[in-house]
Order: sequence, then C-alpha cells, then structure tokens
Amino acid sequence: MLFAVLSSVYKFKRIDTPSKILSACLLIGLFTEIIAYCMARTIHYNVIVYATYSLIEYCMYVAYFHYLNSPLTTTKAMVMGIAGVLFWSSEILFINHFKNVNSNFLLFEGLMVIGLSLGTFISWQRNEDFLYVHRYPHFWFVCLLVIFWTITYLSWGVNYYLNKNVQELGFIINYTLLIVNIITYLGIGVVFLLYSKMKVHD
Repeated sequence: MLFAVLSSVYKFKRIDTPSKILSACLLIGLFTEIIAYCMARTIHYNVIVYATYSLIEYCMYVAYFHYLNSPLTTTKAMVMGIAGVLFWSSEILFINHFKNVNSNFLLFEGLMVIGLSLGTFISWQRNEDFLYVHRYPHFWFVCLLVIFWTITYLSWGVNYYLNKNVQELGFIINYTLLIVNIITYLGIGVVFLLYSKMKVHD
C-alpha cells in the first residue's frame, strides 16, 4: 500500500480528478491501517476504525466512478451515496454496534464496485474513442479493482466453507488475500508511475 500511496502522491499534480480521488482513498487507507495497528496494540480494539473507513472508502469509490465519465450520473451517484450511508448506519445501529467488522456493508460495497466497473467497461466498449484502452490509466485501475473485489468475494465464500469443514486449510485463503492485496497495490503504484506515458482521454 505504501508504494501505491507514494506513487500517487508523487504524480498528484499531473493526474486527473478521478485519479486524485483514488489517490486520496489510498492515503486515507494507509492512515487507517496505522491508526488501527496502534489501537490494536494499545487498547486491543480497532473495529470502529475499519468500520468508519469502510463508509469513507465506499463514498470515494462512488465519487471516483462518477468523475470517470462512466454511466454513473450525478443523481445516481447521490442516490448510491445516500443508500450506502443508510445501509452502513443500519448495520452499525441494529446489528454490529461497532463490535464486529461490518461484513454485510463490505459485501454491499464490493458488489457496488464490481457492478460499476462492469458498467464502465461497457461504456468504454461503446465509445469509439477508446481504441487503445490498454493505454488508458483508468482501464488498469478498474481492472485491478475488479480483480481485487472478485477474488475477495470468492475468498470470503471459500473461507466460510472451510471454517465449517476444513479449518486447517483456512490459512490458504489468508495467503491468497495477501497476494491479491500485494498485486493490487503494486499494480496501482506502477500505473501511477507510468501515468504520464499513457494516453489520458478527456
């Protein structure tokens, strides 16, 4: 994550609005991990940090896809944002109470990211200007988001099955998630470093 954050900050003045939103999301995510680690070491409790960040991350994803010139209009973005806040608040108030990770909201967030990513791909496919989409930085950003959330979804499902049937194999899921995280953040960092060499569409 640190590599991705440093790469995005280094290129911050030369990137477009969606990229700046993604960069800010990464930076907040890094601070969240630091704060959560410190709280875990001192008071042995950090659920509230991750729960709060999940809502911030969700809203920033919505803003990212909105400014990405995707089918997500301002009205749709506002509806999705409000829906996310209501979903998050309901889970915190009536289910988790900051005692456990808000897994239901994370499932909702992941589904939203995958759906918006696929919608964006379809929009690009219909746009004749995107002949060299592989040279478009956001193509790679969205690809990485799809890979990250799809494998995370599958890992959660497999992990649930293993915990009920083959608990000793659960560590494989943890390593899989670790590898996916490394690939995702490494990939985002590389794209930011190569940003100026890619073709950015208006």
